[in-house]
Amino acid sequence: MGNGAFQAFREPGQPTYYGENRWPVTADTVVYGILYGFLTIAFCFYLTIIGIRGADRLYIFVRVTISLFIGAVILICNFGYGWEYGSVKATTPYKSFINEQVKAEIGLKVGLRGINVTLRGLPQTQLNETINYNERFSWEWTQGKPGFDEDAGKLNREYRAAQSKGLPYPILWAVEYFTIDEGNFRYGRYYRLAGWYCHVAMWMAFPLWLLSNILFFMVIRYGAYFLSLTGGCLLLSNVLFASVRNAVPADLRFQSKALVLHYDWCFWLVLFTGLLCEVLTIMILFMDLRFPEEIAIFFGIDILQDYEDYYADPAELGLVPPKVIAGTSEDAEGSFLRRSSQQEVCALRKRTASSRFQRSSQRRPLPTPRDTERLIKGQTKRASELPVYENLNLTRFDPIGEEDETKDGSFEKILLRDIKSLNEK
Repeated sequence: MGNGAFQAFREPGQPTYYGENRWPVTADTVVYGILYGFLTIAFCFYLTIIGIRGADRLYIFVRVTISLFIGAVILICNFGYGWEYGSVKATTPYKSFINEQVKAEIGLKVGLRGINVTLRGLPQTQLNETINYNERFSWEWTQGKPGFDEDAGKLNREYRAAQSKGLPYPILWAVEYFTIDEGNFRYGRYYRLAGWYCHVAMWMAFPLWLLSNILFFMVIRYGAYFLSLTGGCLLLSNVLFASVRNAVPADLRFQSKALVLHYDWCFWLVLFTGLLCEVLTIMILFMDLRFPEEIAIFFGIDILQDYEDYYADPAELGLVPPKVIAGTSEDAEGSFLRRSSQQEVCALRKRTASSRFQRSSQRRPLPTPRDTERLIKGQTKRASELPVYENLNLTRFDPIGEEDETKDGSFEKILLRDIKSLNEK
């Protein structure tokens, strides 16, 4: 009985033989691994968001989702085989030493690092076997010498190995188009160059994306600048791929039908993400210039870190009439001495960003020589006479300075109030 068990699956006098068990590759493990990693990071962030109260929960959710989406697109499209795709259904010869033809669907996917050829039978079971192939051929990154020797490129050597392996004819025919490097048949060369340049641009976008995430916790506008550079690199990769690839469109013939390549999901996803980065940059810069408090609350940073606080003598700002400053009258001189003895100074706050494109209540133009006598009489002031300094309409943060600092009212009202109090004295 024991001998009978050991005799199973054995040919007379030969070792145990197991039949072929082919299983086609149905998923890109690298792409799925990257996607799984980003989903894991997102899941961890979402768990921590549960413990945050108020609107901050929504703000963090939006920031984390958009940021991880951009990072995932950069890596997935860098390694994915979805920049171009084409398929055709045709009746073609199958293998050597087999006279019968098979009806199948041939698919070709182009990535930055190579091509992926699929062959699926219609139906899958034909000629007493399952026709379902998925083969990948890489060209990263050297062109090599013509031919199929050791000095040839990686794609040519893998093509020769596929011939020795006995892969079906449709797969070999599709790959053969990319091994020819003569005349206008230089698909392999130009697709390899396009993939190399796009590969460099995509890897450049990745550290810029990391820096933008870091800078958003420091200076919002600097993070927006690096986000714009990230989008620029993504858009540059689209331009490079579209312009460097072979000028003659790929037209792979299978009997009387042609397999024509067209842009696939990686190309369009990178284009969408690049435009998204640029749109977000414009929105963030606009909000930072016009609504600095709201955008600071959204990113969870202290708005006061973008402001410079310092103190100035009231006379320097025109809060004291010219006669008081010059000391031409005894009353004015006495008032000036009383104010000087109290060492009164004005606490001013100024944003360090550009003063252009600012809302009038948030940013003032550069000061010009001012007519303080007209201000004392209560006449309307010209906009050019207003200082560049800003009195924040505080909604969340406390000002830096004395506790009795006024927290409401514009700078003009404070200016007029100080002048009136000076005249009363």
